[in-house]
Amino acid sequence: MMVGSFGNITFKVSSKHIRTIEKLEMTESVTYAEHAIHGKAPRMEFTGRNLRNGSFPIILSAFMGTSPRKYVAKIRKLMYKHKAVNLILGQKAIGKKWVITDMKETSQYFDADGTILQIEVTVTIKEYR
Repeated sequence: MMVGSFGNITFKVSSKHIRTIEKLEMTESVTYAEHAIHGKAPRMEFTGRNLRNGSFPIILSAFMGTSPRKYVAKIRKLMYKHKAVNLILGQKAIGKKWVITDMKETSQYFDADGTILQIEVTVTIKEYR
């Protein structure tokens, strides 16, 4: 069953495959300018909203039918191509377009030959406008 996607990286869960995000964290903020006034307290002026940021870990496990290294390479390629893509969960797009600004790999399990069997990749994204 397809859980969603981030560009050409699909998230799915079935009895044979698990390649999915664990949680999605999003942050939003706004910016204010502070104007100094002689002899008085400064005044605040709302200047606008900032770009949204997000992050999510992706579990890539050979135990559940996914090639961890193959999918890490796809994520890395997407980041280095600086391509803006859609983030879709279920049937719904989250925001408009996003770019990967950072990724962190944590290799979790290895076989006797040193082959990585499971990787958790934490992807940091930023809204693209």
